[in-house]
Amino acid sequence: MKLTLKNTQGFTLIELIAVMVILGVLASFSTTFVVSVMRSAVDVSQKNRLLSNTQLSTNYMVRRLRNALPFSLRLLNDGACIQFMPIVASGLYMDLLPSEANGAFASGSFTPITVSPFLITSGSADYLAIAASNSDELYGAVTGSLASIDTVTATTITLDDDKRWLRNSINQRFYIVESPSAFCVFNQELRLYRDISLSNVLVDPSSDYDLLSMSVNALDDPFTISSAVEDRNIRMTASLVFSVGSHRINSVKQVVVRNVP
Repeated sequence: MKLTLKNTQGFTLIELIAVMVILGVLASFSTTFVVSVMRSAVDVSQKNRLLSNTQLSTNYMVRRLRNALPFSLRLLNDGACIQFMPIVASGLYMDLLPSEANGAFASGSFTPITVSPFLITSGSADYLAIAASNSDELYGAVTGSLASIDTVTATTITLDDDKRWLRNSINQRFYIVESPSAFCVFNQELRLYRDISLSNVLVDPSSDYDLLSMSVNALDDPFTISSAVEDRNIRMTASLVFSVGSHRINSVKQVVVRNVP
């Protein structure tokens, strides 16, 4: 029996080199494509995170300021902070209160103030505010339009001490507010400080705060306030720049604080 060997032929060196070159080119394009896709994904993720963070922090700030006692808004720390007193309840008081205008004797501690029924759903009843016409009447050692609250019921408010108010509200309206808070831009951070003393003329950056956002700067003045009178609203403008990586968002928010005397 005679065996016949089948003629076989392999790749030449030139063919092998050509294949290796082609594979190298394809690998290079593939790597570039993958890197490009990954960079695009990271870029989109950063943009979405920046947009979400900007919306969350500014919307929270707007909601808090809309519910502020109008004349409690004031600028501190050379405009880096906007201070305010959150309203937790409001209503009407029944009888005229003792004031500088009517000359009546102070009351409110041993004689609770009778008011229309009201409800506090959130927050703490720290102070009673009546007929404030500017921030000086709400802050400092002597507060003519603000008094510290001892206890409240559905129809009465008892103060820590008797009070002689500067004036009565033209509609006999009262506001119950919390201790002052402040939004501040410190060290490229948007912060919320709570329970600030009435006598503080500056916000201490090292005190406890809630961090709302990082990489925040002022677009111009971070906070500005329009002037207001008894029957006109107060407008606060926050001009901030939020950034992450090479991306930035300029945010200008205006908050109208309705003034109801």
